[in-house]
Amino acid sequence: LWGTDSVDDWDSAVKTALKGGSKHILGFNEPDNASQANIGASKAATLYKKYITPYGDSAKLVSPAITSSTQSGEGISWFKSFMNDCKSCNISAMAVHWYGGSFAQLESYMKEAIEAASKYDIDEVWLTEFALDSDTNGITNESTAKTFLEKSIEWMDSHPKVGRYAYFYTANNYLLTSGSVNALGKVYISTSSSSSSSETSSTKTSTKTSTKTSTKTSTKTSTKTS
Repeated sequence: LWGTDSVDDWDSAVKTALKGGSKHILGFNEPDNASQANIGASKAATLYKKYITPYGDSAKLVSPAITSSTQSGEGISWFKSFMNDCKSCNISAMAVHWYGGSFAQLESYMKEAIEAASKYDIDEVWLTEFALDSDTNGITNESTAKTFLEKSIEWMDSHPKVGRYAYFYTANNYLLTSGSVNALGKVYISTSSSSSSSETSSTKTSTKTSTKTSTKTSTKTSTKTS
């Protein structure tokens, strides 16, 4: 469920998705961001209870995907306010987005998110969008992006509380060139595959692998109906 503009068609959309085999429901997309879903925490909790929680017996429910903003009322601060009003929402995983300057910043943010999730008995964090700030409009330095991806994937694959992740994103000038996987894309695939193959938990491996090649479109769609 992307945002308030999607509620009119939500019931039919989610029922179609569940009938088609979807096992997870996410909502909303960056409600703490004025340029995205833009929903206050209290209102989001009310909407979540009305539109998403009723499907808790049919799918795993995932929290709204928040930004990595550190401003009051945004990011993890927004998530905490939301969860205080949504303790009975049957949420099993926390969804987050991250854009920043280094792997060290990503690691710090994820640790903070994992800690916040644990306070509400949520054992899994999904990083459904991530990239360096410098690469949001296309990869600016392949070597820097390569090092960042290698460190990020290695850390996330080794952390038991990181359930899924998806790089931003599978498109030309990012992980593709002229529609084909480029050198950086091959790093992403090979590092991910190598890390996954060494996992001892088959469940963790399958969930991580399933999000690794999502396109920008599918990432946005998954927030709506996956």
